[in-house]
Amino acid sequence: MHATAQGLAAALTDEQKAAGLILPPLGDIRKVTVKITRKFIRVAQSLGVDTNASLRDMSDAELEAFIAKSMYQPMQAPQANGANGSHL
Repeated sequence: MHATAQGLAAALTDEQKAAGLILPPLGDIRKVTVKITRKFIRVAQSLGVDTNASLRDMSDAELEAFIAKSMYQPMQAPQANGANGSHL
């Protein structure tokens, strides 16, 4: 839990901190998720409770790329009634 909170806090940019934000904008959710997951994995590794040895030798940038590639990618459903997305 502590690692997750640290990862979330670290996800704020200097501009967002200066603007008084305490959480990153929702539009950054995927980018923030990668940062939090990286932090969580690194803490698990430091405690010796990680189970994927192949991640241990990755740099932070490599680990973040792996996490991003492994994330669920939602697909947009086709529009039912018209190009503007109106269902009325």
